[in-house]
Amino acid sequence: MHMLIYLLVIIIYSTTPSFIRGRIEQSQEVESHTNLLQAILWEERRFEDIEKRAHENVIPESTLECCPTHTRRIAPLGGLSRENKLLQLYRDSRTVQRFYEKSCSPFILNRSCRFIDDTYYSRCIQDYTYMYAIVKDFNVTQPYRVDFMRVKAGCSCRVEQQSAEVIELK
Repeated sequence: MHMLIYLLVIIIYSTTPSFIRGRIEQSQEVESHTNLLQAILWEERRFEDIEKRAHENVIPESTLECCPTHTRRIAPLGGLSRENKLLQLYRDSRTVQRFYEKSCSPFILNRSCRFIDDTYYSRCIQDYTYMYAIVKDFNVTQPYRVDFMRVKAGCSCRVEQQSAEVIELK
């Protein structure tokens, strides 16, 4: 029975005119591209639980940071490219792109770093990284593509030595 169906499909395909076969192959190409994108996003969802466990308690509670951070999982509608262009993320009813972002705690951002001697000028600044995402330029009718999008990646302490004059005035 299966062999009969297989032979029937081969006969129909071989007798189909070439321009119809081209359309069928083209639609299969678009469908396979869509399926590939969905598979990539599904694979990301499949490992969410593992990732959540991996990000829990990375820093021991006895360790203190100069610039405290907090990590959260976000599902943005858009973001910024490496060229600072506004991007729109791909999203549909079954597919949402999610990222982990690590932000400076609000009480420390752009303020002096903890544990740094007063003879130095210090401040906590937000760090960024670029992650792959399925995006298109905002308000443009073009196909989606895989490109980099800016995501918050931590908080670092920028330290500069104060001039001798400032130190003497203190």
